[in-house]
Amino acid sequence: PIGIATSRKAPKATQEGDLLLVETKRGTITFNASDGSLQQIVMNGESILAQPLEPYFWKPENDNQWKAGFRERLGVWMDCAAKRAVKDVHIENGKHKLAVEFQMTLPVGADYTLRYEINNDGEILVHATYLPTSEDIPLIPKFGMRMAINSIDNKIKYVGRGPYENYPDRKLSQHIGLYNLSLDEMKTEYIRPQDNGYRCDTRIIRTQTNNHFLQIEGLQPLCFNARDYRDEELDKGHRHPQDIDRDGLLHMNIDLGVHGVGGINTWGSRTLPEYTLPGNQRYEYGFILKLKDKSEM
Repeated sequence: PIGIATSRKAPKATQEGDLLLVETKRGTITFNASDGSLQQIVMNGESILAQPLEPYFWKPENDNQWKAGFRERLGVWMDCAAKRAVKDVHIENGKHKLAVEFQMTLPVGADYTLRYEINNDGEILVHATYLPTSEDIPLIPKFGMRMAINSIDNKIKYVGRGPYENYPDRKLSQHIGLYNLSLDEMKTEYIRPQDNGYRCDTRIIRTQTNNHFLQIEGLQPLCFNARDYRDEELDKGHRHPQDIDRDGLLHMNIDLGVHGVGGINTWGSRTLPEYTLPGNQRYEYGFILKLKDKSEM
């Protein structure tokens, strides 16, 4: 895809305190003007998001990275997204769609822009741009966003590499295809809880809520994972998978790229440079969120 479809009329935006509400013919899309997050999507009366769609740059370390001092070297990214600051908000009222753009700064020394385009059918194009303004920025663990949804199905259908987990430096054995996996099949439960479950070179991701199918379409190949717990659970030092607090939500990371696994000597070797994300270069990526009522399918 290259963008969202045009509609006969554009949705309208109103502001209530820090909340920016966009009314489409199918429901309301709410943004938080204080941090640029997509706070909620209400479609035909159903609330889709359990937690906002927001920028996120941290990736929990795996055993290789723990031995290589990953958190000590790159830990500045753990709360970088939470400390983003909004400089300006622009609303563009087009003839066929509406655009909301948040211009922000990141404490590592970078400008970050989130642009959302919405049509009257409630389709949302999300586009993120990162531009460093400082020279001494460490590698980025991942460049992307995350959210949680109220999913009843716990099935993920996607077009990308699979069926097993794969990372930029561990992916050629997993072929591009159409996969339909349970949430348990999406995860890899290592004896010591750590980062797991990514899929690379993904174009389309699909799951469902009570009343809707949610489809995510990359404007370029995506990396993603889906789990029933937050990333923060993997940073708590749990000793066993049964220690993880699983909240019953579907947590998704939707990324342009992620730091490779590393460990080419089997223990502690840093990830090869070609599978990392330098903090001193520009990044941009995008994807489209589409919701289809099950009664229409």
